[in-house]
Amino acid sequence: MDEKGRRLQASRGDAYPALAEQLAADGELVPGARVGDYDIEMKVGEGAMGTVYRAVQPALGRRVAIKVMTPKVFDAPDSEKRFVAEARAVAAIRHPGIVDIFGIGRLPDERTYLVMEWLEGSTLGAMLAQGQLPHEEACDLIRQIARALEAAHSKGIIHRDLKPENVFIHHIDGEKPVTKLLDFGLAKVTKDEDRLVARTRTGQMLGTPLYMSPEQCKSKGVDHRTDIYALGCMSYELLAGRVPFDADNVAELISSHLMTDPPHAQRFNPRLPDDLDALLFQMIAKDPDQRPTLQQVRRTISESLSWPSTPKPSKTPSELTPAPWAVPPGVLPAAPWTPSTPFPALAPPVAQPPAPVTPVAPPSRFPWLVVIAASVLVAIALVLVVMFVY
Repeated sequence: MDEKGRRLQASRGDAYPALAEQLAADGELVPGARVGDYDIEMKVGEGAMGTVYRAVQPALGRRVAIKVMTPKVFDAPDSEKRFVAEARAVAAIRHPGIVDIFGIGRLPDERTYLVMEWLEGSTLGAMLAQGQLPHEEACDLIRQIARALEAAHSKGIIHRDLKPENVFIHHIDGEKPVTKLLDFGLAKVTKDEDRLVARTRTGQMLGTPLYMSPEQCKSKGVDHRTDIYALGCMSYELLAGRVPFDADNVAELISSHLMTDPPHAQRFNPRLPDDLDALLFQMIAKDPDQRPTLQQVRRTISESLSWPSTPKPSKTPSELTPAPWAVPPGVLPAAPWTPSTPFPALAPPVAQPPAPVTPVAPPSRFPWLVVIAASVLVAIALVLVVMFVY
């Protein structure tokens, strides 16, 4: 057992008797435990790196969240650096769309803890587990997440673990829900003046496979566009009701991210506007250079919301290409519709002024009268001639 392990074991014994009374057998803090200026109230969650507790500051009556390193990662390489990196990254960004961290400290057993703002609500992952969100609400959440990521990227910070469980929907009485990005423990600082990079062993894959970019799956060449890919996967799930790639095991899932194009989201949500369907396809492009910027993402969503979408009618294959006589000339699009492209919208025929009506004269009876009269005259003449001769 190394020095960290001995200190952790000693913390449950005589070396730190005060702390030993505040720890459960598994090293978790019990209600009433004192951490700095805060009293622990209850455990609220646990992640890969730390356990989160609800606590209160008795002097001010302020409620906070305290994230403490779990004992199982206490001896992991660079675990403390990742904790410190998260605090420094969030402090550098200082954006309302990112959970605020305003304190850092150590327990007597040397485990690091972070003091964060307390949030009321639930994670996006918990909301998605209850069903698909309304279209307008989903689009608004995507815009908020994109804006928070823009703020992080402007400071040279990449999240690298964007997923619904790391997005919190914070509810404030009488206000619109606000998204908060959580868990910058895998954040990568890219600015030249700060080379601190939170990582595990060299070459080990970081992130969550359902939302990992191809370059992140290969553990190389990761920059801010990996967050755009992850946001694209999350946006696809919000708007289509399912993730773009799914598989029975991690290997197949990673292979899909690397090799397979996702189906168009309109296949699962026919009401999705064409521009949003194209945007999602761009965001999860294999080539980072083909992905849109976060500003383009926000602008496209805003423009789409300004035009209400209409349901696309269900069409049979025979109806997709109407007969030439069924549609006025010039109405059909120049390119024929194929299953990989959205349904073409048929333009309404242009109204033309009615043609002038020329009255048709009834047929004349004069020619028949002339023929009859002539025939009568000829007959009379013949009778006279016969009488004169005989």
